[in-house]
Amino acid sequence: MKLPLTISLLASNRIATLERCLDSLRPLLQQVPAELIVVFTGTDERVRHEAFCQVLFLVIDANPC
Repeated sequence: MKLPLTISLLASNRIATLERCLDSLRPLLQQVPAELIVVFTGTDERVRHEAFCQVLFLVIDANPC
């Protein structure tokens, strides 16, 4: 059994940086068995929404308050 590649991405309050990271990872995620885990560490709801809408994987909120 092949284990998938796991990529972890920390996302804070920089939506442009998150978009660039997701754009650069997309080809890899389409070519190999992989999972992407996004850990949201910021406070900007727009960034969380972007991560949730674009990734469609697991988004972990490190600031649940």
